[in-house]
Amino acid sequence: MTVHVTDSEGTPINNASVTTPPIWPSFRSGYGGQSFFRQITNSTSYYTDFVKTDSDGNATLWLFPDGGFNNNYYYFSSTSPSGNISNTVYSSTGGDGTIINITLPYISNNPPTVNPISNTTVNDGDAYTANGSFTDPDSTSWTATVNYGDNSGTQNLPLNPDNTFSLSHSYSTQGAYTVTVSVTDNQGATGTVTGSVTVVIPPPTTLTPTADSYLNYYEQNQNEGGSPVLRLEQSMKARDLVKFDESAIETAVSVDPNYTAILVFTIIDNGNNWDSGKQVELDRMFQDWSEGNGYVNGNPNPDRGTDSGVTWKCASDSNISNNTKDCTSSNTWDMTNAENYPFSSSPTATTIITNHESGTVSLDVTADIKNFLNGTNQNYGWILKRTNESTTGNVDFGSKENGNGPVLIITPQ
Repeated sequence: MTVHVTDSEGTPINNASVTTPPIWPSFRSGYGGQSFFRQITNSTSYYTDFVKTDSDGNATLWLFPDGGFNNNYYYFSSTSPSGNISNTVYSSTGGDGTIINITLPYISNNPPTVNPISNTTVNDGDAYTANGSFTDPDSTSWTATVNYGDNSGTQNLPLNPDNTFSLSHSYSTQGAYTVTVSVTDNQGATGTVTGSVTVVIPPPTTLTPTADSYLNYYEQNQNEGGSPVLRLEQSMKARDLVKFDESAIETAVSVDPNYTAILVFTIIDNGNNWDSGKQVELDRMFQDWSEGNGYVNGNPNPDRGTDSGVTWKCASDSNISNNTKDCTSSNTWDMTNAENYPFSSSPTATTIITNHESGTVSLDVTADIKNFLNGTNQNYGWILKRTNESTTGNVDFGSKENGNGPVLIITPQ
């Protein structure tokens, strides 16, 4: 007898017909998910398991006869590999030379269920990362792909043995992106899930100075590091100093390598003697200096301060409490002769101040910041001065002691 077995799609079991052995064994009950056969020949006993599996994994068939050639034949089937359908018995009568055609029911395969991926927002320059998982009880192996939605294409996605996966991707521009993950099982069914990623420009970082002060030409040994103002004034040829911590700058720019750095001063008193407007300039310092804590000009109780601080004559006067020059040659500078100025003769930035101007004054220091961080120049801060110090033009800016002091704003682009 020959048995031809196909599923409802027409796919043969093992792509071949199944021919019974010359002598059919007698059936003995099965257990544990298997079928057992018993044949007695010359008092020798053995068991034979006739198991055939559909080529596309839709069904598994166990064949066994009950009795001799001319009796009924029974066919027990279940799904493969999960065994969702069981105890289904098909019978047909056949004998020697009889061809029996059996069609097994088609058992549909469920695609993998990929669990949702959380929608998220990341800063430009930061990597997008996420973890995911899937379930699929009726398959045994899987492959996966991911598309991050930014024209980088579909990529193979490694899967972990516990049916989890990890996503990681860096986006080059801001925008909204759709991440698509597809998991395909060994029977060809695919489950898909999507999630959204929004890449945004990080917010600006605002830094406050580590030190600020102003210099007075007519009080060359006086420190104003504790003053609530930074003063530009013709009569005293006043100039302002400010600097910021480099490690704080480095942290701020690490958010995004593309950024602008703007130094902002807040006007708290305008002398309104700028005519139609006059230029002030910001110059990079060549020499380091110490702030000090003196507050003399405008103070009802003048305080020369204690310890060390910056003066017109000294980058760091070791005793600002007296009215003498107390600095070594390494801490001495020349703020009077232009050829010896301890700052750049090429301004970092300039702006025009006008009568009745209020609010803030902004100066672009991006190039200086980049040169500080790449080691081209040392970070000793800046000096703000009137470009033509022989003409009128008085203004007070807030200092860090005032609460409206200078700020350095790092803005990712």
